[in-house]
Amino acid sequence: MDWTTAAGLTLGILFLYYVFFRAERRVFWAIMLLVVLPTAVGIGVWATWRGRWLETVIGGAAATVIAVAWWFRLGQRMPRGTSDSIRVWGQDSPPRSKSQENAALQAEVARLREERSRLEAEVRRLEGGNGSSPGGKPSGS
Repeated sequence: MDWTTAAGLTLGILFLYYVFFRAERRVFWAIMLLVVLPTAVGIGVWATWRGRWLETVIGGAAATVIAVAWWFRLGQRMPRGTSDSIRVWGQDSPPRSKSQENAALQAEVARLREERSRLEAEVRRLEGGNGSSPGGKPSGS
């Protein structure tokens, strides 16, 4: 009996339980077929080849006890992951301003354009009203 092997198998099987508990429902069977089943078969082949079935059974039992205890203590309160929460770094589009920000900016631009046209009209009125420039000097001198 090798306790180091049993501890390693316990950790490996705990990883499988973690994957089992945390897999998204939509891809659950794909995870089972592509991760959990090949790993379980690999452990079985290894245990047969090395003659380590006792360590494998002890590791599996210990992992099952720990996983069940974890599930009842914490796991039920933790929701499964969803594809909505996945973000790929470097693939994000540039930040966009929010619609309220856009509306406020557009309103500010419209207000500034209106103020500009009003000021230009005021300048034209002042220049054309008495024949002098806005500084008060006659335009001809």
